[in-house]
Amino acid sequence: MTSLTIRKILFATDFLESSRLALDYAVAMAHHFGGEILMLHATELPAAAHEAEAVSGLPSVSRKLAEAALNNLAQKVKRAGVQVRTRVAEGVPSKVILEATTSEPVDLLVLGVHGIHRGVSHLLLGSNTEKIVLAAPCPTLTVGAHVRAGVDLDMNLTGVLHLAPREYDSSPAATYAERLAACFQVPLRTEYLVDAVERDRVIQEQSEHWRFDKERASPDFPSRGSSEEEQSNLHPDTAKKADSTSLIVTTVNAASFYQRHLHPSFAYELIANAICPVISINTTYQG
Repeated sequence: MTSLTIRKILFATDFLESSRLALDYAVAMAHHFGGEILMLHATELPAAAHEAEAVSGLPSVSRKLAEAALNNLAQKVKRAGVQVRTRVAEGVPSKVILEATTSEPVDLLVLGVHGIHRGVSHLLLGSNTEKIVLAAPCPTLTVGAHVRAGVDLDMNLTGVLHLAPREYDSSPAATYAERLAACFQVPLRTEYLVDAVERDRVIQEQSEHWRFDKERASPDFPSRGSSEEEQSNLHPDTAKKADSTSLIVTTVNAASFYQRHLHPSFAYELIANAICPVISINTTYQG
């Protein structure tokens, strides 16, 4: 088995809190593998900014602010001893980020994922996130809204959990999970998701463990499972699949927009509920 190599990490940021936590993981991965971080911010400049740049021939205030914020983050990365470059690009974020994964070789894409709670328990992720996760040609490490802070520079993992679509899985994700566990010298556990019921159970467990951790940390935290309907779906005795110092590795398979609209991908739902980062790998990955 060949060892895992991660030399170039693309970190895409929107400067929100979820991105700052994701940066911790990007830095830890770069430190562990001796890699470099390319820090990218995609911005859709307003018409006034375009007009100001066209007239003056100089960067607009909006572009300057984005560059300054990115450089500020880069200085913190440099102080951790990790090489970093920055880039501000204009355009739709999903398109800009996907183009960056192919403009030069990228071994890992790191994203911070934020969502909006709708109703009692549903967390919706942005369309940009779904497009990126399903189409990225390289492994994508996503840090969701339920992941707790606290990763250190040495990234002391407790294990790698491979969620496989079926038994005897030989997908790129299976190989990647094996190599990742070997690199960090931690146990590898594989769970086979043989049907929709099993997939829903894993998602439910991840969401429920997040609720438990939040309520234990703050007794005044309002339970999201407040309705009788949701309470009936909880499984308090189920085994914990991953803790906050693990990594989950799973497979993604790009589907049509119509299919995604009717049935969100398992990886997409898992990212929204997982209490640890998720590395999603496309079935076409050749690494």
